[in-house]
Amino acid sequence: MHSGGDRVALFRTTGTGAIIENLKLENVNIVGSGEKKGTAALIGYANDSLVLNNIQVLSGKIEGYNYVGGLVGQAKSSAKIQVINSLNKASVTARKNDAGGILGNVGNYYVKNTINNGNVSSANGNAGGIVGYNTSDSKNVSSFVRDSKNTGNITASANAGGIAGFISSNDAHSRFYGNENTGVITSSNKSVGGIVGYTEGGGVYASNKNTGSVESKNYYAGGILGENQNDPIVLRNNTNKGKVLGSNKTGGIAGYLGNKDSDLRTIITANTSSNNKSFETGADVTTSVTDSRRNPYFNMVKKTENGVITCLNQCKKAKPCSFYR
Repeated sequence: MHSGGDRVALFRTTGTGAIIENLKLENVNIVGSGEKKGTAALIGYANDSLVLNNIQVLSGKIEGYNYVGGLVGQAKSSAKIQVINSLNKASVTARKNDAGGILGNVGNYYVKNTINNGNVSSANGNAGGIVGYNTSDSKNVSSFVRDSKNTGNITASANAGGIAGFISSNDAHSRFYGNENTGVITSSNKSVGGIVGYTEGGGVYASNKNTGSVESKNYYAGGILGENQNDPIVLRNNTNKGKVLGSNKTGGIAGYLGNKDSDLRTIITANTSSNNKSFETGADVTTSVTDSRRNPYFNMVKKTENGVITCLNQCKKAKPCSFYR
């Protein structure tokens, strides 16, 4: 299927209360030509609430300019999108912005038990194994991804993540629980994370696992989260076993946390390096909390044989260290 218009997919647009279940697509070849938006195997644009259950894209390729997804290219920011028990194996490519293995550019979404096996790339920015970009067109958007997995390689010029590339400032309550990434995550210019590349909002990231290699060639890199700005983030019981490489701030769990109130309660077994300097396995939880303060966790923790981070005596009085107890 080839088209020079907006919203190229099996279903160009869906309306209120759409439900699609138990559908398999094979050998898809979806190409949105020109500088248009909304390209996917299933739905180009979701105009209102949508439920997808047991949708499988088993092979093929999906390519567009802006807002490209394995199942949904774009959704109205206020539309509530629910994806359960679904799978994408097709490659997903955005020639400019926002590519996701499942969802390209969406506002409110709940994704559970969903897998992306396809490689995802965005030439300009924002690529994720499940979601490329969480839009900020309206207030009170919400991101919730749980028990989902990415195995595909994720590549973007800016903001690449194994599960999500970019989370907007209007999403102060994002939730990422029990997700896993095994794919290679690479960004040439901006932040990269094993689970989420960049977030402007707050939220809770718990019990996620990354085993894939994570690299930012010119910016921040983290085994779980690349960069956080604005609202505080809670990181609990996350595990990173992947190699993390960054040219700037690089951490086994988080590369950069822009809010000093962010909460770290983590498990880490990562090998990290920054500016060609290697850190001892498990020593570097995050390389910075704010621009003005050196990471309070650095060299204040130790790793036990089972990989659990614990606090050393010299930092037990420090507030950040209480997060480990």
